[in-house]
Amino acid sequence: MANKNIIIFLTVIALIFVLGTNVALAVSWFPIVQCGVNNPPADHPEFANPCSRCDLFKLARNLMDALVEGLMPPIAVIMFVYAGFLILLGGAMPAQIKKGQSIFKATAAGIAIMLIAWIGVNFLIKSLAVDDISDNWFTITCSETVPGTGTGAGTGTGPAPVPGAGTGTACLYTGKNLCDNEQPQGGCSNSSCSQYSSAIAQYAGGTASANLLKAIMVSESSCNVKANSGSSFGLMQLRPETAKIYANKCGVNQSITGAWLMDPTNASKSICIAAEYIRATSQTCSDTRDLIAAYNGGTGACANSVDCAGGASCGGGAVKKWECLYDNSAHTTCNTGFDETRGYVRKVSYCLANPGF
Repeated sequence: MANKNIIIFLTVIALIFVLGTNVALAVSWFPIVQCGVNNPPADHPEFANPCSRCDLFKLARNLMDALVEGLMPPIAVIMFVYAGFLILLGGAMPAQIKKGQSIFKATAAGIAIMLIAWIGVNFLIKSLAVDDISDNWFTITCSETVPGTGTGAGTGTGPAPVPGAGTGTACLYTGKNLCDNEQPQGGCSNSSCSQYSSAIAQYAGGTASANLLKAIMVSESSCNVKANSGSSFGLMQLRPETAKIYANKCGVNQSITGAWLMDPTNASKSICIAAEYIRATSQTCSDTRDLIAAYNGGTGACANSVDCAGGASCGGGAVKKWECLYDNSAHTTCNTGFDETRGYVRKVSYCLANPGF
C-alpha cells in the first residue's frame, strides 16, 4: 500500500510538471493537432489553416516530440525517485533494495539508449549530408514556402515556352509568351519599401541578389510587414515551417510563428531567411525565372515537364512544369495549378529588371 501511495503521489507531481512547465514554455508540439483550430493563439494564426495531408506528418512528429520531450523526463524522474525510495526504505529487506537498484539501472539505460541513438544519427548525417540537410534533418516540412529567385533579369526575348499553344485546349495563358515580363499594377515600389534597403543590402549575395529580394518583397507583400495570406506571413510571405529550416543560418534561435514573421522587429531577419532559402533553392532551380517560379509554386515548379517534352523553355532547356500549359500529353487538360505562378514570374521578373527602390 505504501509503495502504491508513493507512485500516485509522484504521478501527480509529474503531471503538474508537464502541464505547468512544458506547456507554459510554449513547446513546439503543443497543441498536438496544429491545423483547423477555431480560435488559434495570437502568436500562431497559422493554426487556423485547414488540415492537409502534410499535417499527418506534422501530427506524427508532434506525438513523437510529446513522448520524448513531454513524457519521458517526468516518467524518468518518477522512476528514479521511486527507485530511490525503495533503496532508502528497504532497511532489512534486500529484495526491495535490489528491486530499487534494478529500476534505477533500467531507467538510466533507457535514457542512455535514446540519447546515444540521437547522437549517433546526428553525427552520421552531419558527416555525410550537406549543410541545408544536416542542420535540419530532424525537421519535417512538407511544402515549399518561400518562392525562389534567379541570377539575372528576364529578357523577354526567348521563345514561347509552351509547346502546343493554340493547337490544344485553350488555357489561361494560351497565346502569351511566358518569357515576356509584365508590369505589376501597383508598380515596383511604394513609400514603405525604402526602409528595408539596408537589410536587403546586408543579406543579399549570390543568387539572392538585392534586386531579386526587392522584386519578391514588393510582389509578395507590397513591403507590408503585417501581410498575412493565411499560411504565409510578413515581408517575404514565408511559412513558419519553411522559415524554421533556415533560421539558424540567420542567428535566429526563437520559435518562428506567423506572429514572429509579422513582427516589425524581426523584419531584417525574415529578409535574411528568405535570402538563405533562395540560395538553397538555386541549387535545384538555377535559371532566374525558374527560381522565381519555385518561390511561388515550390521547387517542383522547375522540374522538367513530361507533358510539354520537346519544347524549349525561357532558359533554353527543357520546358518546366510551371511553363507547360497542359496537364496531359494530349494537351486537352489545362495545367491550372501553376496559373498564379505564371503571372507571378512575369511580374517579379519585370521588377527585377526595373527595381523601384
